[in-house]
Amino acid sequence: RFFVGHLAFLPELLPAVRGLRQLVLVRDPATWVLAMAREAYQADQQTPLAAWVREHRLPIQDWVELLIVGGSVGAQRIAPAGQVYLQRVLPWLSRAKCVVRYEELLVRVGELSTPRAEEYFARLWESLGLRLPGDWRERVSAGARREQRGAEPGQKHDTVHDDLPGTPYINYFIM
Repeated sequence: RFFVGHLAFLPELLPAVRGLRQLVLVRDPATWVLAMAREAYQADQQTPLAAWVREHRLPIQDWVELLIVGGSVGAQRIAPAGQVYLQRVLPWLSRAKCVVRYEELLVRVGELSTPRAEEYFARLWESLGLRLPGDWRERVSAGARREQRGAEPGQKHDTVHDDLPGTPYINYFIM
């Protein structure tokens, strides 16, 4: 069985992932908050909260602060980022076959032609009971492309807030 996507930790999901080899991708909380902030300004985000942020033209600095400390936006309550991270991310770590730090993954994606990257990705594949395929560089490169996510350069969300760091999107999986 194979699953790809964002999966917040919920105890009722445990039966669904039992028996799967889990690779969990985690981000540094600071870059995670910036990614969450950027997401609200993307036109394809149709959540009430994202719509409210765009409609009221909330400055990015205010939005980042709200995500960090928590508060209310309109009628919706926002939990502090630390609480969200503790509830949604950390419980997966004790169950994971392999934990990947997003920031380290970005470095290795940027140096695919090096032996260091090959060792890194071989360890990732091996942790999931797989051998590194001969075309691993092409697979990793394809999975790291922003268009995998629909975030083509030039889309509105890539130009509205250039002060937020842009990062490649990395597909990840639980296997």
